[in-house]
Amino acid sequence: MQKIKEYSNYIFDLYGTLIDIKTDERKAELWNCLADFYNVYGCDRSAKDMRDIFFLMDKEERIALKEATGYTYPEIRLERVYSRLLFECQKTHPVSACIDGVPVDELREEYVNNKEKVIDFVQTSDWCMNVANLFRIMSREHIGLFPDTLKVLDELRANGKKVFLLSNAQKIFTMPEIEAMDLKSRFDGMYISSDEYAMKPDTTFMDKLIDRENLDRSRSVMIGDDPTNDMTLAIKSGMDGILLNTSHRTDAEIKEVIDEAVRGLKEPYTGNITILNEIKELTSGEN
Repeated sequence: MQKIKEYSNYIFDLYGTLIDIKTDERKAELWNCLADFYNVYGCDRSAKDMRDIFFLMDKEERIALKEATGYTYPEIRLERVYSRLLFECQKTHPVSACIDGVPVDELREEYVNNKEKVIDFVQTSDWCMNVANLFRIMSREHIGLFPDTLKVLDELRANGKKVFLLSNAQKIFTMPEIEAMDLKSRFDGMYISSDEYAMKPDTTFMDKLIDRENLDRSRSVMIGDDPTNDMTLAIKSGMDGILLNTSHRTDAEIKEVIDEAVRGLKEPYTGNITILNEIKELTSGEN
């Protein structure tokens, strides 16, 4: 087994790296359930319309955010999409339902002239938390920790290492999964893309973590399962990377992505990319 270089700071991806998850946001059951849920709050849409409009609004929000921030890879908050789905519905019926004590019908009337005010109110509501997690639960096919995830994180911290999370995710439903997997207390800092409006492989996302935590890049490593998002980010950020090949990509597939990322640099890449098959190899043979 190869000897793994020790670092002071270990920056982990979440899904596919620490958590094994499979989701399907196209399956009919999800959109049937979501259409029924929104119907309780006055929206009359078919499941197909609900699905198509959701993805259209998602695209619109990403385009608008890219224009506003200039980020190459912007990350929206899906709370805005869930809120827009509720109020930008062509066919509705009156309801007695409320959101945090305010009648939905009143919010729908106010939305016409005060769209952003209503969205700001709704996206921080219990209703939005509920619809987001309903969406996640219905789209999720399985979830669980990879073997040795907790053991490795605990060993790293016991050896005086700093452990951080850098995840492309929606905090509104990712945080409940982090808590359910007993991961929250195992990070010295958590950076979730929906909080930062930028996602991997945008170096802006990594820069925010490095700057806020005052980390030395030469003593830090990015660990993830995705060559494009995680290893490209490490390379562009001038850092070492460790690819956990949980998806069993071929050497040729991995090399192609890494070579492309290196070719895109203005200066030669002096870091190192290591490929491991299992997370337990991170701490095997450590001093």
